[in-house]
Order: sequence, then structure tokens, then C-alpha cells
Amino acid sequence: MVLSDAARTVLALARLRDAREQAAMAAVIRGHDAAQSAPLALVAGEAQVRAAGRVGVLAGSFNPPTLAHVALVESARINGGLDAVLWVISRVTVDKETVTRAPLAARLTALAALTEALPHAAAGIITGGLYADQARGLRVALPTMTDLAIIVGYDKIVQIFDSRYYADRAAALHDLFTHARILVAPRGDDDAAALAALLRLPENRPWADRVAGIPLAVRWRQVSSSTVRARIDADQPIIDLVPPEGRALVLAGAYRAT
Repeated sequence: MVLSDAARTVLALARLRDAREQAAMAAVIRGHDAAQSAPLALVAGEAQVRAAGRVGVLAGSFNPPTLAHVALVESARINGGLDAVLWVISRVTVDKETVTRAPLAARLTALAALTEALPHAAAGIITGGLYADQARGLRVALPTMTDLAIIVGYDKIVQIFDSRYYADRAAALHDLFTHARILVAPRGDDDAAALAALLRLPENRPWADRVAGIPLAVRWRQVSSSTVRARIDADQPIIDLVPPEGRALVLAGAYRAT
């Protein structure tokens, strides 16, 4: 049954205000922290992702999730030939090590509610700040997976190729692209032409065949979670930027000024 946005908001808000559900999410987080050898803990869509051969993964803080995230995932699923997409919150996000505002348990709850409303989707938390670490971990966590595609915006593919994140760039990229391919969406003014130019650079050419561009509507290329938080701080409307579950996160007080 397809629920209206209003109904999805109400249901997600109820889950965010349910002390038992928040305690259960906190227990998942503690268990994931304790199980150092377990790279992935799923909180929604486990049957979907474990049955999928071709899996996409979108990693982020989802603070809060946005409609740009939803559009990005749908484009990747369709244009990347994916059976399912896994939305994951990484315990360490490169260049975003400090995440403030919405607690992890609340963001996980909102993400679980969101992915349950989407086709072929799952949600969880993952270890590893670098994509190579995440890809290696997902290959272990999802042993029946035949193809792994990491979904990113253009700014992230630039980061992936940036040598300052690696002690041994060539070895790290070989490791990453052995385990995964990359689907790249336009970001800001950086479109398919910018991606092609990046892949033509001599130092990137060895991995160009493991990277593919996917389309994303212009309206979503500038939208981020920080865009939403800035609007919240300015007391401006956000309904055009967030899915119902993201709105529920706001209504639950996760971004209330302190």
C-alpha cells in the first residue's frame, strides 16, 4: 500500500517518539560498536538487500535525509541496473568526523522509515570512513552480492581520486575498484563533461572503466543536508527539500536550537 506523505510523516514521527524503538536503535548501535568484526548492521530491508545480486550503496550522515538523496538513489537504481540500494550511515565520514544536531539513533530511525517506503531499499550503519574500507566490508557482509556500485556526487569522486587521503594511492584505488564500481551524479555546476575530464587525467585513467555518470535533475544538484539545516536555522520552509521522514525528524525536535 502506498501511503500519502502526510501519513508517512505521522508514522515516522511516532517511531521517533517511541521510547522502545529508540532504545532498540541504541542497542543496534552498541552492538555494532561491540562487534568490531561486523562491518554492517541492517535496520531495514534486510531481506531485500540480501536477496539482491547487484547492490548500490549510498553512504552519508543523512542529517537529515533529503529529496536530493531520494532522486540520486532512484537515478542510480534505474541507470546503474541495480536490484537494491543500501542507505548507510558511516560511523566515520571523511571530512565530516563531527556530526551534530540529530542523534544517530534518530537518524537511523528516520532512514529505516524512509527506505521502507521506497522500492528495493535497505538501511543500516557501516564501519569504515574510506569507500575502499566500506566496499571491502560490504563484500564480507553480503557474500551473495555479485556487483557493488557506490553512489556518489561529483564532489565525492574528486575526493576519491585525491592523493591526500591515502598513504599509497595506487594500492588503495586498486583495492576500491577491485571490490566496487562508482556511479557519479552531477553536483552543482560539475556535470558529465567535468566527470569525463577528470577521468581523462593520466593518474585516473587506469580506473576510468569502473566509473560511470548517472543523470540528476538540475534542481537537486545544489541540495544537501546542510542546505536543509540552514533553512531550519533561518526559520524557512523545508517541505520542498525533504521526504516525509526527514520532515518527521525535524518535527521531533532533532534540529531545535539549543
